[in-house]
Amino acid sequence: MRLDVEQEELLALLVEAERSVPHEERHAFQIRRPLTRPGGIRLVHAGWNRERRIFDGDLELLAQEGLVNLQLTHSGIASFYVTPLGFEYYRYLSGRQAEPLVRVQERVSYGLNGAWFKSRYPSAYQKWSKAESLLADDASDATASVVGHLAREAMQEFAGELVGRLNLPNVSSDKAKTILRIRAAIAERKPSMSASVSAALDALLAYWGCVSDLVQRQEHAGLKEGERLTWADSRRVVFLFAVVFYELDTVLE
Repeated sequence: MRLDVEQEELLALLVEAERSVPHEERHAFQIRRPLTRPGGIRLVHAGWNRERRIFDGDLELLAQEGLVNLQLTHSGIASFYVTPLGFEYYRYLSGRQAEPLVRVQERVSYGLNGAWFKSRYPSAYQKWSKAESLLADDASDATASVVGHLAREAMQEFAGELVGRLNLPNVSSDKAKTILRIRAAIAERKPSMSASVSAALDALLAYWGCVSDLVQRQEHAGLKEGERLTWADSRRVVFLFAVVFYELDTVLE
């Protein structure tokens, strides 16, 4: 199967839109053809907060490859779904080496998956990798809650393993006190750093706290906020954790 970058990006956009809607609430993408502005078509879907304008030729090529299923509704309005083959090809694209922003993301992933990180933070890595593996599945309340639970445990394990590696005295032994533990690790390293790096570490601590709040929301399936979690929420938690793990490990070690 040969697709241009534009078609691959369109497929990723479509798959991620579908995954952002609970499975039982999904419906077909609707196609709107503007009457006054030539060129391209507009797509409407519940996974977006606005319609998206695309080149209709890209969509036709996806249909020819069997990645989407174009159809006409009873009113003659075109609609389509992403096919199982489309989801499978998306998984292939996600695992393929790509250019250049994705390479940055892959560098973070490589750092976490490397033997050196695993040896320093074995328990944290195990929890995080289990959460990451769940992203291959469609979102559900149960899956989202498990991702949150694993992420919370990964945070606790990382903070504990970091404090242990740095041999910090008088640090809380309570695993739930992750912010206190990370703050102590940062404070121990600050005297040897420049003012700009020190400021970046302060921002990382605040970032850690924000991610921790997201994890709490994730583990409780958004019940407190009255929000329904989607695959995008799970992806966000796993990715943001990867970034903060990688950066704290790189700077503090």
